Amino acid sequence: MESEPEEESLVQLIKKGNKSSAVAMIGNAVIAAIKGVAAAYSGSGAMFASAMHSFADAINQGFVFVGSVLSEKKPTRQFEATEELTFFSWPASSTKKKTFIPIL
Repeated sequence: MESEPEEESLVQLIKKGNKSSAVAMIGNAVIAAIKGVAAAYSGSGAMFASAMHSFADAINQGFVFVGSVLSEKKPTRQFEATEELTFFSWPASSTKKKTFIPIL
């Protein structure tokens, strides 16, 4: 009788995530906050649009980080193809274009 592999904790998985995407996410969030304050102070629509763009970039980097964390999970009996699925599906979430990537 096979035993289930020991599950990693969430903290252990997060530590394995892509550090550069985490730093980029935090940096873009800080930039978005600064631009948001500047937009509120100046009333500039262009600055508000730039703040929203930086916020969208931060969210995009968050998706990339989450994908890198999920790709580090060990396969289980229920989800044997976890690594392969995240490998083939992460480019779809990290691009701004609508792409179709088949998952086999």
